[in-house]
Amino acid sequence: MAHPPRHFSLRYAGERLPGFLASHGAAEIFRTRWPAAADLASMEWALADVFDAPDVAPLAPETLASLAPEAWGELRLAPVAALRLLDLAWPVHQLRRAFDSGEPLRVLAPDPTQMCVWRRDERVFYRTLAPLEAACLAELGRGASFGDLCERVAGDAGEAEAAPRLLGWLRRWIEDALLAALDTPSLGA
Repeated sequence: MAHPPRHFSLRYAGERLPGFLASHGAAEIFRTRWPAAADLASMEWALADVFDAPDVAPLAPETLASLAPEAWGELRLAPVAALRLLDLAWPVHQLRRAFDSGEPLRVLAPDPTQMCVWRRDERVFYRTLAPLEAACLAELGRGASFGDLCERVAGDAGEAEAAPRLLGWLRRWIEDALLAALDTPSLGA
């Protein structure tokens, strides 16, 4: 058995399937016939995983509105526990959408795809992300400040584009309930 159970609950049965499909010798037939199988398993695992993730109250827009302007540079926003970021080689979300809507499944071509999968109000959602948005969400998870994100976006998209793009994402992240804890260290407010 390549991956014997490590937990008594069936909830974890698919946890290591993406890695198995991506690299195990016994899964070579899957990689040959269905090269997107590992990415599809990653997406399916993320959908199941966020469903059971711990509940965290989402960040309210009023909280940000009450911040002093000088606090924004050091502002640290944290993703909710029920958020997974996926970096995939295949656009497997297209298969999932077709399946969910009863449409015929289409043949996929490889296409690097960044996605987020999250839960809000006991419903699981997913959407694709532009590479820069995906990088910014990942940096938030590693503790980057809002100022760090501004620098990152300005470096990639230019100074004029940085603020509107980042504020648009921030609005969407709050609407989607992707953000939780707010940390404003040493602001003296």
